[in-house]
Amino acid sequence: MDQERTVTISAELDKTRQDKDVLADVQKFLAGLKVPNDIPQDFQVKLSGKAKEIKENFGGVIFAFILSVMLIYMIMAAQFESFLQPLIIMVTVPLSFGGALIALKVTGTSFNVISLLGLVLLEGVVVGNGIVLMNISTRCVRTGRKWWPRSGKRRASERVPCSCLRQRTLWVCCRWP
Repeated sequence: MDQERTVTISAELDKTRQDKDVLADVQKFLAGLKVPNDIPQDFQVKLSGKAKEIKENFGGVIFAFILSVMLIYMIMAAQFESFLQPLIIMVTVPLSFGGALIALKVTGTSFNVISLLGLVLLEGVVVGNGIVLMNISTRCVRTGRKWWPRSGKRRASERVPCSCLRQRTLWVCCRWP
């Protein structure tokens, strides 16, 4: 590699352990090595192979997530012609991540690239739901009318989620036979 002498150490992993756990153990071991005592000063220790791929994939997905948050905010700011309404919708995104992380913990699933992609998809669903709720509540406030006559004295914030749930349920039922 790069016209330098190299020594490659590889190992076959036990099927009972996950890659990230083994990688964490190896990194902990390497961090404990002392330069003058354990390895010579002009030597370098680098992880490659699957460890390098994991690091690169996580970096790419995190970049995609940050880019998607910025693009979604800019599109919503243009759509709503406001900076406050998209900000209100974007506040719900971290709240959904809390629920997703709790679900990962309860099910014993590891946090990996696939679960990170799932969080990106969850962001899209949460933002889509927030846009629908914001449009309906804004329309309700502007017109000052009730959604249905028997709603009584309920406020718009109490009626809007029920209305959105009904619309989404009808959409799903009509799309899938």
